[in-house]
Amino acid sequence: MHLNQLKTLVGVFMILAHFGAMLFVVLLGRSHFTFDQCVDLVFILAPLFSAFTLAVIADFVKRRHSTARGKKVNGAFLFITLFFPLVYALAVFGFISAWPLGWIDRIDQLKRSLAATETLLSASLGLVFGALFEFKTSKKEA
Repeated sequence: MHLNQLKTLVGVFMILAHFGAMLFVVLLGRSHFTFDQCVDLVFILAPLFSAFTLAVIADFVKRRHSTARGKKVNGAFLFITLFFPLVYALAVFGFISAWPLGWIDRIDQLKRSLAATETLLSASLGLVFGALFEFKTSKKEA
C-alpha cells in the first residue's frame, strides 16, 4: 500500500470510529443513559477525536491538489497503522455495548474503561498518527 492511500484509509476510519462512538452513546442515551451520563461519556471520547480529526483534516487540506499515491510503506508499518485503530474502535464500541447488555454493572466502570482505553491506546495511536501525518514539534530556544 502507498502512504497517501494509507493516510486516507486510516484517517477516515478514525474520524468515523470516533464520531460513530459518540453518536452510539447519544443514541443509547435515549434508553440506557441519563443525560449527564451521556454527556460525560461523550466528553471522555471528545479530546482524542478532536486531536486526530485535526491532524487528518490538516493533512487532507495540505494534499488537496495531490493525486500522488506516495511512497510504498513496509508491511510492519502497514500492520501497526491498521492494527491500533482497529483495536481502539473494537475496545470503545465493546465497552459502550457492554453497558446495555448488562456486562458492566456501574456507570463508573464504563467511564473508567473508556478513559483507560483512550489513555492507553492513545499513546500507540499517537506514535502511529505522528509518523503517518508527520506531526511537527516546535523546539524552544533558550
